[in-house]
Amino acid sequence: MSNKLKIIGIIISILLIIANIIFQNDELAMITGAITLIITLFLCQTSIIKEQQLKNIRLIPSPNGERCIRNGRHKGVECMCDECKYYLECFPDWRD
Repeated sequence: MSNKLKIIGIIISILLIIANIIFQNDELAMITGAITLIITLFLCQTSIIKEQQLKNIRLIPSPNGERCIRNGRHKGVECMCDECKYYLECFPDWRD
């Protein structure tokens, strides 16, 4: 999920809360409360799914981690070299 969709979801939720405060109507509160809850749950669920997908990416040993997607050179992907079991294969110069 892109950051733009997250921002739009947050803005819609804030606008619904503001509408509740301004109009103070019970029917409106029930509708907007439910919509805000659905948006919040959707944003949380998609974030959790994305984190799980990133954890399931295979680590591929290669010289200096060039072929590994977790080498920290890709947008939105953290470097996992410090925690990788293939670290010594990718960076054998530690012996020098």
